Amino acid sequence: NQANMVVSDWWLAAWAGGRLFPGASASFYLSVYVALGALLALLTFLRTLAFTYTGLRASNRLHAQLALVVMQGTQAFFDTTPLGRIIARFASDMNKIDETLPH
Repeated sequence: NQANMVVSDWWLAAWAGGRLFPGASASFYLSVYVALGALLALLTFLRTLAFTYTGLRASNRLHAQLALVVMQGTQAFFDTTPLGRIIARFASDMNKIDETLPH
């Protein structure tokens, strides 16, 4: 992302100076600049997609592991702990995980 921004700034400087391609028209410089902008947009979209996918995958795995641990609890645990408290704690833990993973 940063590299693309640097290249875009460099291209604008080259366009303003006119030394890189002396005989090129303004439409050539503009089309390259637009292509760099489209590349930046594509890379940003792919990065967001990758973070979202990995975040959802990690959240699903943690949810499955947490559910397995809760289900393996002893009968005494379920007799002494109200079901609402178990569900609230489970939901609270998953909410914290879901909020933290994308960052």
